[in-house]
Amino acid sequence: ATRGVAVNARLAADCKLQPTPASSHLTPHRIMPSLVIDHADFERRPVKPIQSTFFNSILVNLEFRHAEYPAGTLAALPWAVMEATGAQSAGVSLLAPGDGGRLRWAATGGRWADRKDSVFAIADTPCALVLQSGQWQAIGTPAGFAGWANLDPQASESLHAPIAGTGRAPRGTLWAVLNNAAGQFDSQDAFMLEALARLAARLLPQPA
Repeated sequence: ATRGVAVNARLAADCKLQPTPASSHLTPHRIMPSLVIDHADFERRPVKPIQSTFFNSILVNLEFRHAEYPAGTLAALPWAVMEATGAQSAGVSLLAPGDGGRLRWAATGGRWADRKDSVFAIADTPCALVLQSGQWQAIGTPAGFAGWANLDPQASESLHAPIAGTGRAPRGTLWAVLNNAAGQFDSQDAFMLEALARLAARLLPQPA
Protein backbone atom coordinates (compact mmCIF):
# COMPACT_ATOMS: atom_id res chain seq x y z
CA ALA A 1 0.00 0.00 0.00
CA THR A 2 2.85 2.39 0.82
CA ARG A 3 4.36 1.83 -2.60
CA GLY A 4 1.04 2.59 -4.29
CA VAL A 5 0.69 5.87 -2.37
CA ALA A 6 4.22 6.91 -3.39
CA VAL A 7 3.57 6.07 -7.03
CA ASN A 8 0.32 8.01 -7.10
CA ALA A 9 2.00 11.05 -5.51
CA ARG A 10 4.62 11.07 -8.25
CA LEU A 11 1.97 10.62 -10.92
CA ALA A 12 0.05 13.59 -9.57
CA ALA A 13 3.19 15.70 -10.01
CA ASP A 14 3.66 14.40 -13.55
CA CYS A 15 0.14 15.48 -14.45
CA LYS A 16 0.66 19.12 -13.41
CA LEU A 17 1.35 20.13 -16.96
CA GLN A 18 3.50 23.18 -17.72
CA PRO A 19 5.27 24.23 -20.92
CA THR A 20 8.73 22.75 -21.35
CA PRO A 21 11.36 25.40 -22.14
CA ALA A 22 12.23 25.50 -25.82
CA SER A 23 15.53 24.09 -26.98
CA SER A 24 17.98 26.96 -27.45
CA HIS A 25 20.30 25.29 -29.98
CA LEU A 26 17.78 24.46 -32.69
CA THR A 27 17.82 26.35 -35.96
CA PRO A 28 14.54 28.29 -36.35
CA HIS A 29 12.25 26.56 -38.81
CA ARG A 30 9.32 28.16 -40.59
CA ILE A 31 6.31 25.87 -40.66
CA MET A 32 3.33 26.45 -42.90
CA PRO A 33 0.37 27.44 -40.68
CA SER A 34 -1.92 25.19 -42.70
CA LEU A 35 -0.09 22.11 -41.38
CA VAL A 36 -0.67 22.96 -37.72
CA ILE A 37 -3.97 22.82 -35.85
CA ASP A 38 -4.46 25.97 -33.78
CA HIS A 39 -4.62 25.18 -30.04
CA ALA A 40 -7.89 27.08 -29.60
CA ASP A 41 -9.53 25.23 -32.51
CA PHE A 42 -8.18 21.91 -31.25
CA GLU A 43 -9.55 22.46 -27.75
CA ARG A 44 -13.03 23.17 -29.16
CA ARG A 45 -13.25 19.65 -30.54
CA PRO A 46 -15.70 17.25 -28.85
CA VAL A 47 -13.89 15.28 -26.17
CA LYS A 48 -14.13 11.51 -26.03
CA PRO A 49 -15.37 10.21 -22.66
CA ILE A 50 -12.63 8.59 -20.61
CA GLN A 51 -12.37 7.32 -17.06
CA SER A 52 -9.53 8.81 -15.03
CA THR A 53 -8.93 5.41 -13.43
CA PHE A 54 -8.23 3.97 -16.90
CA PHE A 55 -5.46 6.46 -17.63
CA ASN A 56 -4.09 6.28 -14.09
CA SER A 57 -3.72 2.51 -14.53
CA ILE A 58 -1.62 3.09 -17.68
CA LEU A 59 0.71 5.43 -15.76
CA VAL A 60 0.95 3.09 -12.79
CA ASN A 61 1.71 0.12 -15.05
CA LEU A 62 4.56 2.06 -16.63
CA GLU A 63 5.94 2.93 -13.19
CA PHE A 64 5.82 -0.66 -11.99
CA ARG A 65 7.25 -1.98 -15.24
CA HIS A 66 10.12 0.50 -14.98
CA ALA A 67 10.83 -0.54 -11.40
CA GLU A 68 11.03 -4.19 -12.45
CA TYR A 69 12.80 -3.78 -15.82
CA PRO A 70 14.10 -0.24 -16.52
CA ALA A 71 15.60 -1.25 -19.86
CA GLY A 72 12.12 -1.99 -21.20
CA THR A 73 10.62 1.44 -20.44
CA LEU A 74 11.51 3.03 -23.77
CA ALA A 75 9.91 0.25 -25.80
CA ALA A 76 6.79 0.33 -23.62
CA LEU A 77 6.07 4.04 -24.14
CA PRO A 78 4.59 3.86 -27.68
CA TRP A 79 2.19 1.13 -26.64
CA ALA A 80 1.09 3.14 -23.60
CA VAL A 81 0.44 6.11 -25.90
CA MET A 82 -1.67 4.00 -28.26
CA GLU A 83 -3.64 2.50 -25.39
CA ALA A 84 -4.35 5.93 -23.91
CA THR A 85 -5.16 7.88 -27.09
CA GLY A 86 -6.41 5.29 -29.56
CA ALA A 87 -3.55 6.14 -31.96
CA GLN A 88 -2.67 3.62 -34.66
CA SER A 89 1.06 4.45 -34.46
CA ALA A 90 3.21 6.06 -31.77
CA GLY A 91 6.82 6.62 -30.94
CA VAL A 92 9.66 8.36 -29.15
CA SER A 93 11.94 10.72 -31.10
CA LEU A 94 15.21 11.61 -29.39
CA LEU A 95 17.94 14.00 -30.42
CA ALA A 96 20.74 11.93 -31.91
CA PRO A 97 24.14 12.06 -30.13
CA GLY A 98 26.06 15.02 -31.53
CA ASP A 99 22.71 15.56 -33.18
CA GLY A 100 23.64 17.89 -36.04
CA GLY A 101 19.96 18.74 -36.24
CA ARG A 102 18.74 15.14 -36.41
CA LEU A 103 16.23 13.01 -34.52
CA ARG A 104 16.16 9.23 -34.13
CA TRP A 105 13.00 7.20 -33.66
CA ALA A 106 14.25 5.42 -30.53
CA ALA A 107 11.02 3.46 -30.05
CA THR A 108 7.99 2.89 -32.28
CA GLY A 109 4.76 0.94 -32.10
CA GLY A 110 1.66 0.13 -34.09
CA ARG A 111 1.55 0.50 -37.86
CA TRP A 112 4.95 2.22 -37.91
CA ALA A 113 6.62 -0.28 -35.57
CA ASP A 114 9.06 -1.39 -38.27
CA ARG A 115 10.41 2.18 -38.63
CA LYS A 116 12.34 2.06 -35.34
CA ASP A 117 15.80 3.67 -35.55
CA SER A 118 14.82 5.82 -38.55
CA VAL A 119 16.72 9.12 -38.49
CA PHE A 120 15.31 12.42 -39.76
CA ALA A 121 16.46 16.00 -40.04
CA ILE A 122 14.55 17.84 -37.30
CA ALA A 123 13.37 20.49 -39.74
CA ASP A 124 11.75 17.80 -41.91
CA THR A 125 9.45 16.53 -39.15
CA PRO A 126 6.52 17.83 -37.10
CA CYS A 127 8.78 17.57 -34.04
CA ALA A 128 10.55 20.77 -35.14
CA LEU A 129 7.72 22.97 -33.89
CA VAL A 130 7.47 21.09 -30.60
CA LEU A 131 11.19 21.38 -29.88
CA GLN A 132 11.14 25.08 -30.70
CA SER A 133 8.03 25.96 -28.70
CA GLY A 134 8.43 23.52 -25.80
CA GLN A 135 4.67 22.83 -26.02
CA TRP A 136 2.43 20.11 -27.35
CA GLN A 137 1.35 20.51 -30.94
CA ALA A 138 -1.37 18.95 -33.10
CA ILE A 139 -0.56 18.55 -36.78
CA GLY A 140 -3.38 18.31 -39.31
CA THR A 141 -1.24 17.42 -42.32
CA PRO A 142 1.81 15.46 -41.11
CA ALA A 143 2.68 14.37 -44.66
CA GLY A 144 3.33 18.03 -45.44
CA PHE A 145 6.70 17.62 -43.70
CA ALA A 146 9.37 16.23 -46.01
CA GLY A 147 10.53 13.53 -43.57
CA TRP A 148 7.01 12.17 -43.17
CA ALA A 149 5.83 12.58 -46.75
CA ASN A 150 6.57 9.02 -47.87
CA LEU A 151 5.78 7.06 -44.71
CA ASP A 152 3.39 4.15 -45.28
CA PRO A 153 0.67 4.15 -44.17
CA GLN A 154 0.52 7.93 -44.17
CA ALA A 155 -0.49 9.89 -41.09
CA SER A 156 -3.81 11.71 -41.28
CA GLU A 157 -3.17 13.57 -38.01
CA SER A 158 -0.47 13.61 -35.34
CA LEU A 159 -0.05 14.84 -31.79
CA HIS A 160 3.33 15.62 -30.20
CA ALA A 161 4.59 16.49 -26.71
CA PRO A 162 8.13 17.47 -25.64
CA ILE A 163 10.27 15.20 -23.48
CA ALA A 164 12.35 17.39 -21.17
CA GLY A 165 16.05 16.77 -20.77
CA THR A 166 18.83 18.33 -18.69
CA GLY A 167 17.73 21.78 -17.59
CA ARG A 168 14.25 20.84 -18.86
CA ALA A 169 15.12 21.84 -22.45
CA PRO A 170 13.55 19.23 -24.76
CA ARG A 171 15.67 16.24 -25.70
CA GLY A 172 12.98 14.70 -27.85
CA THR A 173 9.27 14.18 -28.34
CA LEU A 174 6.59 11.62 -27.64
CA TRP A 175 4.09 11.36 -30.48
CA ALA A 176 0.83 9.74 -31.47
CA VAL A 177 -0.40 9.22 -35.03
CA LEU A 178 -3.73 8.45 -36.64
CA ASN A 179 -3.38 6.55 -39.91
CA ASN A 180 -7.13 6.60 -40.45
CA ALA A 181 -8.57 9.80 -41.92
CA ALA A 182 -11.89 9.12 -40.18
CA GLY A 183 -10.48 9.77 -36.69
CA GLN A 184 -9.16 12.78 -34.83
CA PHE A 185 -7.44 13.58 -31.54
CA ASP A 186 -8.89 15.86 -28.86
CA SER A 187 -7.73 17.86 -25.84
CA GLN A 188 -8.03 14.82 -23.58
CA ASP A 189 -5.52 13.04 -25.80
CA ALA A 190 -3.17 16.03 -25.58
CA PHE A 191 -3.42 15.99 -21.78
CA MET A 192 -2.61 12.27 -21.62
CA LEU A 193 0.26 12.55 -24.09
CA GLU A 194 1.81 15.40 -22.08
CA ALA A 195 1.49 13.41 -18.86
CA LEU A 196 3.17 10.42 -20.50
CA ALA A 197 5.94 12.66 -21.88
CA ARG A 198 6.61 14.06 -18.40
CA LEU A 199 6.73 10.56 -16.99
CA ALA A 200 9.12 9.58 -19.80
CA ALA A 201 11.39 12.53 -18.97
CA ARG A 202 11.72 11.26 -15.42
CA LEU A 203 12.06 7.54 -16.18
CA LEU A 204 14.35 7.52 -19.20
CA PRO A 205 18.08 7.80 -18.50
CA GLN A 206 19.71 11.08 -19.41
CA PRO A 207 22.14 10.90 -22.33
CA ALA A 208 25.79 10.66 -21.34
